Amino acid sequence: MEWPNAITDTSSERIKLIRNEFSEVPFEELHKLQEKLGTKIYDKAMYGEKRKRKRETSNKFSRLNKNRPLEMSSKKTVSRFREVIPVANKIARDPRFDDLSGEFKEEAFNQNYSFLKDVRKHEQEEILKEIKRAKNAEKQVQLQNLLQRMPKRKKWS
Repeated sequence: MEWPNAITDTSSERIKLIRNEFSEVPFEELHKLQEKLGTKIYDKAMYGEKRKRKRETSNKFSRLNKNRPLEMSSKKTVSRFREVIPVANKIARDPRFDDLSGEFKEEAFNQNYSFLKDVRKHEQEEILKEIKRAKNAEKQVQLQNLLQRMPKRKKWS
């Protein structure tokens, strides 16, 4: 049997001729032809191009009254979190560098944090007592190093 030359031609007359010619062909041969050509080309030759229809209900839901709630598709998943009132993001700000916090006053700062000098003196005294009490040599070395670092910290602060 001879197959038509222009299988890709999809005019309606040509399709009718092909279908009439293939009506007498056994199913096995049609199946082999379909495997050889591919399903898309075979369907195009036998049935012509399918026209794409526009869906009438394509994501457009109308309502009779504007005050009614909007009809929603049931095929879309509902998000877990619904934003009812949009919340503005909080802006983190550092009061040390922000003008809204006021100006730096060194006198007020020194007065407010003067207790730190007393705390540091008390810490030094405690470390000296610990050095005298310590029996372990390693512990004494660690405490000596800590005592030496304290004046350096004072310079930086």
